[in-house]
Amino acid sequence: MSGGVGPVRKPQGDAGVCLRMVGDLHGKVAVVTGAGTGIGRATALALAEAGANVVVHYSRSKKDAEIVAGLARDLGRQAVALQADFRDREAVASFAEAAESHWGHVDVLVNNAGTMEKAMDPRTEGGDFGQHLPLWDEVMDVNLRAPYELTWRLAQGMRQRKAGVVVNVASVAGMYAITDAPLYSLSKAALLHFTRQAAMMYAPHVRVNAVAPGWTETGFGPTHHILDPEFQKSIVRHIPLRRLASPEEMADAILSLVRQPYVTGHALVVDGGMVAELR
Repeated sequence: MSGGVGPVRKPQGDAGVCLRMVGDLHGKVAVVTGAGTGIGRATALALAEAGANVVVHYSRSKKDAEIVAGLARDLGRQAVALQADFRDREAVASFAEAAESHWGHVDVLVNNAGTMEKAMDPRTEGGDFGQHLPLWDEVMDVNLRAPYELTWRLAQGMRQRKAGVVVNVASVAGMYAITDAPLYSLSKAALLHFTRQAAMMYAPHVRVNAVAPGWTETGFGPTHHILDPEFQKSIVRHIPLRRLASPEEMADAILSLVRQPYVTGHALVVDGGMVAELR
């Protein structure tokens, strides 16, 4: 999905054009949050395959993150696993400082870490906004405040070096009104809007984009229900391509945004056509 990366003429004032000019990411430093499993894991390894040294963030999946870092090193890259629980607001600043100081700079930031409240169908389970309210701070801090603050903190160095890329991992859940997981939906909608704000704020030297994944085969969520074959059968009927995405397909989409020098403020929907009716 990243397309050809041969020599191209250098446009003036382009953000992160050096990533495109060399044809790969050798010598670049990429930070991927929530990189121990799922989309984050696939993205960290895709960036490493493209030549980047990788900061593998995790909250609770230490063993998984260390495995990812080890796989990146097997590819000949440098990699480190760093822990931070983004429910703790002070941890965000500490993580940003540790990530940037490890190799002295950050070229690529992928805000992938996320959380979700337990979905409750209002029609069958009596779910209402009030039942989700106790998790407001947790969901918003992880899904919105952490990407907001990490982008702000790490974009400063990118601005000084006049090159950098941020990719936010949002969701198609932020594109329509979900009532069984309203906090998750709301946080992802806000993240999509923040992507456009940050693209305007940090242009022309820092590009900021988002991917909006549809259903993806990961263990994301409090019940890991996405991996249930029966659940998958029930949802593929609503996906025009009749299947879930793989984490690697999402990583390909993210990598394409990292490499594409003339895209900023864009949300790339990767959902098998699921929300085509909304556009």
